[in-house]
Amino acid sequence: MSIVVKGLGFWAPGFADLDAWSGGVADETVTRPPAGLLPPILRRRTSRLTRAFVTVYEQATRCAEDRRNSLPTIFGSAHGEISTLPFLLDQGLSDEGGLSPIRFSGSVHNAGSGYLSIATGNTSFTTSIAAGDNTVAAAFQEAEAWLDCEGSDIVVLIGDDDSPAALCPSRLAFSAFAAAFLLGRAEAGPEAGARPHLGPVRWNLAAPPASTSLPPDYENHPCRPALHLLEALLEDSGTVALGARGGPGVEVRAGSLS
Repeated sequence: MSIVVKGLGFWAPGFADLDAWSGGVADETVTRPPAGLLPPILRRRTSRLTRAFVTVYEQATRCAEDRRNSLPTIFGSAHGEISTLPFLLDQGLSDEGGLSPIRFSGSVHNAGSGYLSIATGNTSFTTSIAAGDNTVAAAFQEAEAWLDCEGSDIVVLIGDDDSPAALCPSRLAFSAFAAAFLLGRAEAGPEAGARPHLGPVRWNLAAPPASTSLPPDYENHPCRPALHLLEALLEDSGTVALGARGGPGVEVRAGSLS
């Protein structure tokens, strides 16, 4: 089965969207994801990761605004809301004791899914996946299974926040990013070749060498294959290893983003 990529989204500190990222020049004023779909009362409660997920979802679904209340979603994050954990540990172990209920409710792995569903009134299928360095591969396999069985479009959201200094040695540190992919089944028609396509997720495929073009801040990121995939889509071709280094891959074929 061939998968068509209908929309893309991207956010990272210094890069407001995919165009900024592909341009390669960081804007130091970009530090907070806008998360425009979230009402202010919800936005105040969310982590940067959740706001980044909402931001890239909004970007990727601009061509499907009227379906945001029914699009199924897959959230792939190796660590989820781990940036909240050190705060909760400090709070719980302090002399004052007690945990913030709002902070705690936002610390679960599917927090982003929950807040986005509430903001868009979406009661469709959603799931949150964590599979370490294989998170991107697992998320896209889940998306492929959905498209094969259900047929309707689905949004894959991938991302992790900065590695927390208290829990991660500096040699393994990485910076935050989030990306979104609006995917659908490829159908025959005049526009079929005008969009980028993904081949099947081949778990037995010999993975190609990982690209070396990532900035150093992202070399240790557990979801870095999503950055390689974006690069291949922008360049219109390439075979990308979506799993851990030396793991499975997915072939990216044909088309352009225009």
